[in-house]
Amino acid sequence: SEMRTRMRFDDVAWERSEAIQDAWVHELFKEETLMAIGKFILKHRRGVPIELCDPKAGAFNVSFRMKFKDGGSAIIRFPKPGATMFPDEKVRNEVDIIRYIQQHTSIPVPFILHWGTKEENPLRLGPVIIMEYIDHVMDLSDVLNTPGFAIKDRPILDPHVDDAKLELLYGQFADILLQLSTLRLPRIGSLVQIDNFTWEVAQRPLSYNANELVRLGTLPRSKLPRVNETFQSASSYFNTLAHLHLDHLSHQQN
Repeated sequence: SEMRTRMRFDDVAWERSEAIQDAWVHELFKEETLMAIGKFILKHRRGVPIELCDPKAGAFNVSFRMKFKDGGSAIIRFPKPGATMFPDEKVRNEVDIIRYIQQHTSIPVPFILHWGTKEENPLRLGPVIIMEYIDHVMDLSDVLNTPGFAIKDRPILDPHVDDAKLELLYGQFADILLQLSTLRLPRIGSLVQIDNFTWEVAQRPLSYNANELVRLGTLPRSKLPRVNETFQSASSYFNTLAHLHLDHLSHQQN
């Protein structure tokens, strides 16, 4: 018999997740919704708008870019329902860590113009971040990918890549990683911004793994650490993760 290296996802849970995403995306493309999105961006970014571009979607978020006459752009970004199990918590975590990195390092991060939970924004499409768009010619996979590969192909490093270009990029990576490595926090968890200059590790670490256990592993949300639970040591965190996987084993269907 074929050996399985990991437990399969629950197909029923997968289909439910996809159906929720599809219904939300359908709502997103209604003309009145697009008009409301445009107006909402203009509330938080001054200027004469030129164009609301077609959205870009990843596994967990959808973003719209609005171009302005002054040459700048802004992005509005929504987490996808059905893919993201804790959207308000996820967005708040992202905003707090972006602002923390901005204040404690020289790593370039986008400036956040506005953010709000689902309850706080009038669009009711879920929580939202509006940020300045960082203009760029292409992304990293385009720079380093083997020429001739289609967008659906897995990118593979160009074997003839220029060494000087690679050295420059790796130098930039190293600078970012070294700066991130110097940020020391007293506990394991998620940062919460208390005021302009103070952050505390005050909420649980909300990992990709935790999201997927609830989304596709049918683990009850109540089995995750409480929202305000943080960890003093790596061993206590790993112990909690081990118990979490045992709970998953007992709750996953089939």
